[in-house]
Amino acid sequence: MALSDERVFYFLEEAFDLLGRHLYASEWDAQEIIARPCPDPDEGDDLRVELGQQFSALTAEIDALKSAIGKTTNAAEVSRLKGESAVLEERRQDVALKRDALPIAGNLERARYARWQRRETAERVLIDAFKAETLKAWSSRGPSMTQITPDLWRGEVHGFTWYLDLSLAVLPQSISSVRRGVIKIQSDDFHKWRSTVPPIATEAQADLPLEDRATLWFRQFVSDHQGPEPKRDSAIWKIRETFPKLSEAAGKRIWAKNAPSAWKRPGPRRTQVR
Repeated sequence: MALSDERVFYFLEEAFDLLGRHLYASEWDAQEIIARPCPDPDEGDDLRVELGQQFSALTAEIDALKSAIGKTTNAAEVSRLKGESAVLEERRQDVALKRDALPIAGNLERARYARWQRRETAERVLIDAFKAETLKAWSSRGPSMTQITPDLWRGEVHGFTWYLDLSLAVLPQSISSVRRGVIKIQSDDFHKWRSTVPPIATEAQADLPLEDRATLWFRQFVSDHQGPEPKRDSAIWKIRETFPKLSEAAGKRIWAKNAPSAWKRPGPRRTQVR
């Protein structure tokens, strides 16, 4: 999402996207805003393992009963053992049906769930900021601008509804006669607040080589950058300050491959417009 630094306000959905890219870097695919709740694939895997263990335990009990049947000639005992075996066999079949009915999660299901988790996290971080008033949101319609106060976000006032994907607020009549409005956040306030929010170190990124992690970080730095375009040496210094074990040569490679062409031009630095 290309947003100009000259804009005074961001819509709620834009702030959500900018926060998500800050939190997740390259893992954020901009489809999170349309993500919907879905089951955790790992829960299905755990249940499948549990049912498999139950099936194995019941099989062992049934086999033990069959062995005992083969070792006795007492008709009454044989009848009793067969009855117990039949009960266990019924339980085993029930377990097998439950196990086999579980969906097998593939890459698509795991990607869908991961996207939903990213949405939930980014949304929670943003709304928690509104609740604590570390960031302010406004309902705007024409010349009317009404702050959406923390008590509204916390659900303490009846009649407030908001929609992330529409950037829409519906205010209670007691708050404003202009009930419907577009949710906006001042861009300067947003960037100052976002700079205090630590990115999420995902497991996938943690396993990457140091230079790859530094590259992802620098790309996000370029995307998020506000103000004058940095010079080469100061940008490389910033990369190595963030990743102290990174060599100077690696820092130069990252700059050469990922810095925008506008940053590499000689002459006075301009304010970057994305």
